[in-house]
Amino acid sequence: LIPMLVGQSLYKVYTDFGSFWHGLVNESQLRWIGPEKGAVHLAAAAVINALWDLWGKIEGKPVWKLLCDMSPQEIASLVDFTYLSDALTKEEAIDILTKNVPTKKQREIEMERDGYPAYTTSVGWLRIPDETVKSLCKSAQTAGFTRFKMKIGLSIKDDTRRAELLRKEIGWNNILMMDVNQKWDVGYAIH
Repeated sequence: LIPMLVGQSLYKVYTDFGSFWHGLVNESQLRWIGPEKGAVHLAAAAVINALWDLWGKIEGKPVWKLLCDMSPQEIASLVDFTYLSDALTKEEAIDILTKNVPTKKQREIEMERDGYPAYTTSVGWLRIPDETVKSLCKSAQTAGFTRFKMKIGLSIKDDTRRAELLRKEIGWNNILMMDVNQKWDVGYAIH
């Protein structure tokens, strides 16, 4: 990835982040080893995360505030719509963001007051023994977590059993999320 990064203008990157991302993960010599998976994707993600962190430092803001201060057009320019445009176009995204501008200040106040709720995946990795799951759930709740994510997709029977275990451990006042890890298509997930 180094040849694609050295000499880049930060201004150019930050004014069209979506195109920068597209160029980074679609380089023809690296694409065949998987820009959406594997080591190349992890390396690209590390670069993008570092660029976000740097951008926040340059602007003197946390990243959430950096985003909050952007216009709908600026936010849309951050996204590579290559694989999204069949469901959401850049223009549709700008329209949705623009319609929500009147409530933006209220949501910013809520973020400053409440923060953004984090979730833990530590409780829900595949093949963790049940007793470990129980212990991790208790520790996470003690630490203040109210959102829990579990990995699923190996076996519907085991996924159901594990979901029941997690739900029992975290109760109904907490949020349980599931990550199928690209194991299911849309139809199966809906079923």
